[in-house]
Amino acid sequence: TLSHLTSIFSKICGIFTKVCRYILTCSFLILIVSTAAHCGDNLITPEEHRWLNENESRLVLAVETGYPPFVFIDSKGKPTGFAHDYLLQLESKLGVNFSQKQFSSLDEIFSKVRHGEVQIVNAVTKTVGRSKFLSFTEPFISVPNVIVVRQERSGTMLEKDLSGLKVSLVKSYAITEYLSKAGTGIVADIVPNDLTAILNVSFGQSDAAVIDLATVSYLISQKGITNLRVAGEVSRSIQLSMAVPRSETMLQRILQKGLNLITEAERRKIHDKWIHSSSNDILSDGRFWSVVGG
Repeated sequence: TLSHLTSIFSKICGIFTKVCRYILTCSFLILIVSTAAHCGDNLITPEEHRWLNENESRLVLAVETGYPPFVFIDSKGKPTGFAHDYLLQLESKLGVNFSQKQFSSLDEIFSKVRHGEVQIVNAVTKTVGRSKFLSFTEPFISVPNVIVVRQERSGTMLEKDLSGLKVSLVKSYAITEYLSKAGTGIVADIVPNDLTAILNVSFGQSDAAVIDLATVSYLISQKGITNLRVAGEVSRSIQLSMAVPRSETMLQRILQKGLNLITEAERRKIHDKWIHSSSNDILSDGRFWSVVGG
C-alpha cells in the first residue's frame, strides 16, 4: 500500500542520512588527526627549544654580501634580499636572533664552515660535493639557470650549444660544479661573482654566462646593461635551501621546522616584494615569475 511504501522510503532515507553523517564525521576526524599530526611535525619540541637556548650564542649565520636579489647588502649597509626575508621570518618563528658575519663569496663561506666558524648558510643549492660537509633543508626558492649572451648572437640555445664556447661561471656555484663535470666541452671562465660573469659577456671577453634568471634580471636592471639577452635555459635549476655542517643534525631539524611554519600568506608577501623590485623588460618573461618562490 502507499502508506507501507512511504514507511519503507522513510526508513531508507533515515539509514542513508545516518550513513552520510557517519562518513562525514569520519572524514572530519581524519582531517583533524592528519592536520594535527602535520602541525605536530612542525612544532618545536621542548628538547629543541632547550637546545636552541643553550646553543644560540655560538650559532653564526653567514651573510653573502653580493648575491642579489637573494642575499646582499643594501645602501644602508644592512643585509636584505629574497632569501634573507625568509631568514627573518624563520627567526621570528623560532624566537631567535642569530649572530651574523658577512662574506664576499660563497667560496669563503664554505671555507669558514669547514673551519667551524659558520653554522648556518642561507640561499645555497644542494650538490654532491657540498653534501660531503653540509646538511640541507628542503628548498624554499627555485629558479632556472639561464644562458646569457650578447644581443647580436641570435637564436635560442640549449646546454649542448655551449660546447666550444668560452662560458663565464661563478666559482663554487652548484651550476659551475655541474657544468665542469658534465662533459659539455665548454671553455670555463671561472669568475668571483655574478656581475663579473655578465660583464665579461657584455664586453666580449666571453661568449656566454650561465647564472640564475633572478640574479641576471636584477643585475641587468640595476646596472643598466642593455646589450645582453637570455638565450635559453640549462637542465639544472638552483634550488635554494638553508644548510648547516653535517654534525649539526639538531640545528638542521629545527631550521626545517622553522621554514615549515612560514605561512603561504607570508611567503606570498615576500614574493610580491621582490617581484616589484625591478621593472626591467627581462622580468616580463613569464617563466621567471612562474617558478621563482618556494
